[in-house]
Amino acid sequence: MAGMRTLSVLLVFETLIAIIIANSYGWMDGFWAFAGMMIATAIITGIINYQMTVESLDMTRMRVASWIIYLILAVMMSNVFTSGYGFPQVGSIALGFITASIIWWVYYQLEPANG
Repeated sequence: MAGMRTLSVLLVFETLIAIIIANSYGWMDGFWAFAGMMIATAIITGIINYQMTVESLDMTRMRVASWIIYLILAVMMSNVFTSGYGFPQVGSIALGFITASIIWWVYYQLEPANG
């Protein structure tokens, strides 16, 4: 229960910091600060509770590697769409993730181990 209390206090401080940043520098800066702090908190909490995270997510080396490859492919595709074809940044990021998702889906559908 002490962990939940610590996370609750941390959430309150992160929210206050984000509100201060939003009032000082702009609402989007406050949003990105809040989102970054939330992601950092989630990653740190997952690392602290590593064994429970591994068991809960059923993580294996191949699953982690496939997710890393998926993210690299999505970033590469969005870069190609932005620099190669001149698409807008947000559209190329969305299209990069959609393209990577289709490639991932096709690979897992055609994988001989699943057939």
